[in-house]
Amino acid sequence: DEAIGFFKLWLFEAFGSVVNALKELDTDGSGELSIRELWQAVARYEFDGDVGFVFDCVDLYKSKTISAQELMFLQDWDASHLQARFQYKWKRRQAIKKQIATDSEGILGDPRLHLGLAGCSQVQQAV
Repeated sequence: DEAIGFFKLWLFEAFGSVVNALKELDTDGSGELSIRELWQAVARYEFDGDVGFVFDCVDLYKSKTISAQELMFLQDWDASHLQARFQYKWKRRQAIKKQIATDSEGILGDPRLHLGLAGCSQVQQAV
């Protein structure tokens, strides 16, 4: 599925591997990710996919947490067919962030920018 593919690509872009992602995102040290930890992570590290859907899909044992074992299938799962679209979205998001950081010309009032940030609202509302 596309949502899972984008999630995998995001994990590798942001953390380099599934193992590194789990180490970074597991803020309570339990060895597993809760939905709360995942929501906090996607807000902090800018994943704009369907977090609830991804969590439900990856939580294979329906334990309300994601274990390292459940995440490991992503390590070898082929999402290369989504790479170009993911990179486009990732670079676009970085450009928007840079523009916001350097908004000395008042460009934030430009309605086109608000269209570009529309995907962020889902994550921001959940946190």
